Amino acid sequence: MGFGTFSSGTPSKTSLANNFETILKMGIEKILDIKQSDYIYTGTWEINKLKQGNMIHEVSLDQESGDKILSKTITNTPKFRPYITTAGLIDPGKHMLDSGAGSTDRLLLLNAMKTKNMNFLDNLQCHYHVGPVKFVIRNGGLNFLKVDLSIRKGGPPIKKEGSMPTLDFFQLKINETNQQSGEIIQGGIKKNATNPSSKMGKFMGDALQYMTVSVQNTYRKKPRFFASGDGSACFMNAYFCHKLNIPLRLIIDTGVGNIRSAGLQNN
Repeated sequence: MGFGTFSSGTPSKTSLANNFETILKMGIEKILDIKQSDYIYTGTWEINKLKQGNMIHEVSLDQESGDKILSKTITNTPKFRPYITTAGLIDPGKHMLDSGAGSTDRLLLLNAMKTKNMNFLDNLQCHYHVGPVKFVIRNGGLNFLKVDLSIRKGGPPIKKEGSMPTLDFFQLKINETNQQSGEIIQGGIKKNATNPSSKMGKFMGDALQYMTVSVQNTYRKKPRFFASGDGSACFMNAYFCHKLNIPLRLIIDTGVGNIRSAGLQNN
């Protein structure tokens, strides 16, 4: 589409096929006419151009680059609070936060589940919105996408090493009446997505995250942001909000040590 390659120095890959995700996330403004901020991170572990105000910003983390710039920024920006949703827990690439609040919360949650003592949960640092998710997107009065994410009764089994795999908590169905079984395979990786159920499961790992966060911005007071370095997820989040007339609140890890956003400085 005529956009330059967004990277520092000489890019190692120059074809659109190998750089399309970067082109998509950095080209949201040109492609969809949605205003992106200038760089809002220049070396400290917090957003340094955020209008703090009194409003807490809930931030759902999807994917980030190797320097963990989003994890550290979310943890250290005073008005940010890590936001964990059901959709985030089913994505195999999701590990909450690698530093700060998220890693501590894992232990608190596990202790609460093992001991049945809910007092552990008083010390959680993240905001959790974990429960069934059901919604329908319609086109011309007809159902186009029907999502049914439910929680399995009894919860997952606790493995010998004490881990409780979050995928085993949930059951995901897409357009159930249009598929033989309706159930979507969760936790797959791209190279193993070889059939409709596994391919849809791979796609919905990201899609459910930004759909959940975006839709909540239409009826909840605290602004909710989707934070990611995944170019396709960032662009599809913007496109989803653009088509359904939902406020876009997106924080982008550019992959070159900087952060950009859409909708952040307007809050």
